[in-house]
This record gives sequence, structure tokens and C-alpha cells, in this order.
Amino acid sequence: MVVLLTGTLSAAVWADSTPHGLAGRVTTAAIPLAQAHVYAYQMSDLSLHRVSTDAVGSFLFSDLPAGLFKIIAIKAGFVPAVVLLTRDTNDIQQYLEVDLVPQTATQVDGKQSFWSIRQKLPTDVLRDLETLEMAAANRESERESTTGVLETRLAAMTGTNDAIAGAGEVSRGQLAVSGSLGASEFDLTGDYWLARAARSNDSAAHAAEFSLSLSNPNGSRVRLTTIDNRINSSARNYTDVDLSRYQVSWSQEIGRGSSQVSAEFVEQSNFYATGALQPVGVPLASRSWNVEGNYTTPIREQSSIQTGFRFRQRQGLEPGAPDSMPEQRIDLFGTAATRVASSVLVQYGLYSTLRDGSLSLVPRGGVVVDLSPTWTAKTTASHKVHEDQNDLLADFTPVAFSNNGECQGEDFCYRMELARNWANDQNLSISAMHRRFGETLRLYFNDDFFNHFESLYLVDGDTLPELQFAMTNRLSPQILTRLESSIAAGGGGLLRTTDSNIYENNVRYLVTSLDTRFERTDTGVFLAFHHLEQKLEPIMRGLQGTALEMQRLQLMLTQDLSALNLASLALRLNMELSRGGSLADSRQDADEFYKSVMGGVAVTF
Repeated sequence: MVVLLTGTLSAAVWADSTPHGLAGRVTTAAIPLAQAHVYAYQMSDLSLHRVSTDAVGSFLFSDLPAGLFKIIAIKAGFVPAVVLLTRDTNDIQQYLEVDLVPQTATQVDGKQSFWSIRQKLPTDVLRDLETLEMAAANRESERESTTGVLETRLAAMTGTNDAIAGAGEVSRGQLAVSGSLGASEFDLTGDYWLARAARSNDSAAHAAEFSLSLSNPNGSRVRLTTIDNRINSSARNYTDVDLSRYQVSWSQEIGRGSSQVSAEFVEQSNFYATGALQPVGVPLASRSWNVEGNYTTPIREQSSIQTGFRFRQRQGLEPGAPDSMPEQRIDLFGTAATRVASSVLVQYGLYSTLRDGSLSLVPRGGVVVDLSPTWTAKTTASHKVHEDQNDLLADFTPVAFSNNGECQGEDFCYRMELARNWANDQNLSISAMHRRFGETLRLYFNDDFFNHFESLYLVDGDTLPELQFAMTNRLSPQILTRLESSIAAGGGGLLRTTDSNIYENNVRYLVTSLDTRFERTDTGVFLAFHHLEQKLEPIMRGLQGTALEMQRLQLMLTQDLSALNLASLALRLNMELSRGGSLADSRQDADEFYKSVMGGVAVTF
């Protein structure tokens, strides 16, 4: 078996690199490799330095003396790489990028084999590597021979939520079980909410989610998920809201690549459309099938490619009316990335959408530039270049805010990002995005089903500039904090309602959170603030406009009891205060406050 040894050294000295030494990154076909071992072996005194790569494949030797070194990089399943490096002085700043080739490769330049490369390793390094390989083999053997080893986590919380149950009781129970059965590993999770009205003590709402995932040593993973959520009309005079979802997903490593396929069935009533105004295209009730799949693989040495599809069929189920004809949509896409230089990665792709009587084509491109060992700049752009539009179609997509940070096939989308990673737990990113939407979206800002009214409508023609900021920083050796914030303001699209009225849409939002961990006391403090605004200006005279605002402040405290030798116990307290309503909310009193307070305990055994 013949394989390729590659190692590229950049002689550039980065002026803004923080510590003196050797920084770099370990990749395979331009894909970063995390938890790869990197050794600096000094030829003169046979001393050995060792580090591991972080989540983005980066490593750093902060203090290396002058001399001649062998830089060695290894990871299970890949051929070791050896690069000679000379350091003229101990305070020089250097950067090294190493590309590892999988052991499954059949030919490497027609020269070197896997075993000939291993023979180049110093004896003590080889011994260390063999020890690591033996330890990995022992762990695998133990895992395969172990059955019935389980870790179970139970959590229970109770409190009040007057936004749903009129200050009635809300209870929550969670279960998580993980373990191994032979060579397979599994995870089982369950989450159940129950809200009772304050006066009648009747069930006002419930939310239940269960999932089971199975993974095998051959690289396959299967996940089953079921969701059954409901809000009764007795909960503060709401309309009945129902949402059921059943999903199965499968992923498999195939050669050097991996594939993923998922199928989902969703049935809902008044979850997508509630409130006084009903936008065209947003179904009151519907059944939907969603199927998607993709395949990702490296090609050649410096490139990777991903292809995939998404299929959706939705059928409207309007009360008192015959079932409508199902609407179908197919998205086809292909993206690729090629490293054209040691510090430049070029991305390109094409998105196409096929619907009844319509076709759109959206090419996409981008560039990632490593400005230094710690700074990276990234830009992506997509723009619709062709569309055969059927004016009778009004498409609609529900989107979670957490999945809203990348270009997803809008009419146009431009995004720029500047990021810095200078330690495993310290990073910074600043990005700007500008988009125009070609369909109606309902953007959900809260994953909690009870708080699904915390959302905004974005419609065809809306443009939305947005700024995003995220920073993880260690304030002290025992305090780690992460700050995230997004702010956006825009609109200009036309919202058409089912009663034939037309409004100009304008939206703005601010979403920010601060997550702090006090590691000495195992205390966590999470603080979040959301501010949403939606304003509708009527196009036709005689109509009244609508201006809605919603704010929510959340404080969550967690405390692990390891300091009391009760490491299996943890306490949690969650408090929320909200005000106002959204276009999708039947509550229109902007001055009314809603409170939610829940506390509980989690046990792991």
C-alpha cells in the first residue's frame, strides 16, 4: 500500500501572532482534523514536545528553542507526516500546515509506503505512537466486550408560567440514558412538559419529545425522533395549537466520505398561522413530508465536495374545506471547496429549486483566507440568476433563528466574517450579512414550544441587513464566558393577507446572551435578552396599520454539587419575564407582563 506524505511550511512571520513559537493546522483534503497529535522532536538533544489540535485543527508550540526539528503529525486512520523545520532563534514566529492522507489511499506519489514513513520516526516517538495505538485498540476491545454499561440522567422541574397557564403550574421531566451494547452505542432521551390552568386545574398544554440514536463501529448512525405538542383553547383563550413530528435520520461513512439521509412527517394545526392577520401561503393546518440527503467527500488532495437534495410535499387542511392539492418542492445543490494556496480556500456551488411551474438557479461562491495563525477572514455570496416564477404560488418555510446564520438560497445573500482563535477556549467572530427573501418565512426565536409565539414574519421582497458578534473568553483561570449577539433591521416586502389586504412589512430584532461558567464552584449563569419588532403599513387607504413589540428577559442558574461530594446532583433555576406580542400571537396587550419561574434538580447515575 503506497501513500502520500505531505507537509507544507510557510516561511511567513506573522506580525500579530501572540506567543513566539510554532503555530499551524492539521488537515486532510482541506478539512480540519481535531484531536490530532503533533510532536516537535529536536534533533540535537532528542527532546520531545507534544500538543494536540483543537476543534478547527489548529495547534501551537509556544516555546521552542533554536535548532533543527522533526515536526510529526499523527491521527488514527491516517498516515504519519514528518516535516523538517529549522528555527534560527527561539523568538521567531512560524506557521506550518500539515496535510494527512488516510491509510485507505492506495498510492502516494509512487514513492513512499505507510511502513517506510513509520521507519523515519525516532525510536521514542514511534514507541509513544505505538502506545497510543495500543491504548486505542484496548479501548475499542473493552467497548466491544462491554454490555449493559449505562449512564442515566433524570431531571425534574416545576414552577409557574402565566403566559400559557394563567399562573398555573408547569412541570417538566427529562430522561437521558446512554450506554453500549456490544459494539454498538445508544442514546435515549425524553422531555415532557405539562401545564395546568390556575383555576380549573385542567391540562392547558403539554409538550413531549423522545429520541433514540444508535451508532455502530462501521460509521453508521440512526436516529428516531417523535414530537407531540398541544396547547388547549382553555389556556388564556388561545385557539387550539397542535404540532406532531416524526423523523428518522441515517448517516454512514462511505470510503473517505460520509452520507446523511433524513425523512420527516409533520402535522400541525394553528402552529404556523395564528393571530388576527393571516398571511397568504401560511397554512392554518397542514401535513408535510420532508426528505433530504447529502454526500460529502474529499477529492484529490486539496478539495472536498458536497451534493444533496431536499424534497418537500405539503398539503393544506383548511377547516370546513376540501383538502387542497399537495404542493411539491425539490431543492438540488452542490458545493465544493478547493485550497488554492496554503492559506486560501475557495468555495463554490449551485442551488436550484423546482416547484410547480417554477424554476430558480442560485450560484454561490466564497473565499476563506488565513490571515495569520490565529486570524481568518471568510466571505460568501449567492445571487439568484434565473427564475421562472408562477405568480399563483406563495411558498412558506418555518425557520429556527439558530439555523438562520448562513445563506440558504435567498434571492441574494452576502456574508463577511472575521474570526480569531487563539486558544482552545478563546475565540472571537464578527460577521455582517445582507439578504433579500423570495418567500414567506416565519422566524422562530425560541425552541420552547410554549413560547413559539416569539417569532417574526419575513415576506417576499424583504431585505435584511444583520450584524453578528460572538466571543468566548477566559476572564480568569476559573471563569469562562461566552457572549453572543445579533441585531438586524429591514423589510420593504409586501405581506398579503387572506382577506386580500396588502401591507408593507418592516422588522427589527436584537438577540443577545451571556453565558458564564465559574469552574471553581461549578456554577453557571446564563442571561439572555430578546427584543422583536414588526410593523405593517397598509398600502391601501382606509386600513389601519399594525405595530407590535415583544421583549423577553431570561436568567438561568445552574449549580453542580461536586463541592459537596454530590457530583451526581445538579440544581437549576430558570426565570423569564416577557412583555408584548407578535403578529402570530392573539395577545395584543403591549403593557401586560408574563412571568415564568421554574426550578428543579438533575440526578446522574
